[in-house]
Amino acid sequence: MEVSRNGDHSKYIFIQGTSVFGISNKACLVVPVNVVQGDHSIPTNALIDSGAYNNFIHELLTDQIDTEELETSIDCRNVDGTLNANGAITRYTWVKVTMEEQAFYIRCKVANLGYERIILGNTWLCKVNPQIDWPQRKLHLPQITY
Repeated sequence: MEVSRNGDHSKYIFIQGTSVFGISNKACLVVPVNVVQGDHSIPTNALIDSGAYNNFIHELLTDQIDTEELETSIDCRNVDGTLNANGAITRYTWVKVTMEEQAFYIRCKVANLGYERIILGNTWLCKVNPQIDWPQRKLHLPQITY
């Protein structure tokens, strides 16, 4: 994971990919993360997506971590509006997602995410409120303690 420090000792995580698309010009970016639950730590990438209303984890990662049943299933639709191949979302999990030294404890719904492994949506963005330097392709995370 590539990290930079500037004179005020702030840490920046370099963005690996970006896109802006859709009717509402939602913005997405990809950053390296570790997904941790118990003794399992899974290095992967997260898609930070301002158009996603929740946080999601790919069902393939849940082979290594514990999940729980949702009280009520949720219809799952793809970005293009079609029904997801795996149907409704029925499970969720709590994981620790780390970006560099900052940890976030996140509830993720389990779904078939295609190429993505983690999607951090609007709930994460509103809670964390990261600073994004688009020209420099850097993400600055405020220090959050739990």
